[in-house]
Amino acid sequence: MRTNSYNLDYINLDSLDIEKLKKIESEVSREVNSVENSISLRNKEINRLNYEIGVGEKVVAENESFVKNAISFLQDFVWNKERKIVNLNKKIKKSIKAPVAQKINDFEQQAKTASKDRDNALIQSAEKERLKSQITAFSTELEQEFLKSRNLGNNTKE
Repeated sequence: MRTNSYNLDYINLDSLDIEKLKKIESEVSREVNSVENSISLRNKEINRLNYEIGVGEKVVAENESFVKNAISFLQDFVWNKERKIVNLNKKIKKSIKAPVAQKINDFEQQAKTASKDRDNALIQSAEKERLKSQITAFSTELEQEFLKSRNLGNNTKE
């Protein structure tokens, strides 16, 4: 945008040139139109962005409502399933006789013991591997010391 500064306070009205005034008026009119067009384009862009923001806010509100409803539904669903499981467990326990329940407890205990034994075996295996690596490292170190001392002995003989 081009700006011309005209100081109208110092214009001598007697020496006014009509053609010059028309030219100034034309330039001012073009500048005003350019500014008005620029403002209009910016206002259109602002309106478009405001519309997009409004649409986005509406979508977010709809999604938020959907998610809240879905969460509520899932919580109710899970709670109902948990209640059914608890009730079924109660019925199962009532229907199982003592020897069967005892066998189940025995199997659970055996499973726990087997799990502990397996964990202990894994720990022992890891400990064995650690000791093997320490022995190997120590053996390598001794071998190097031995070779070093041998080399020193050979050097002193010469």
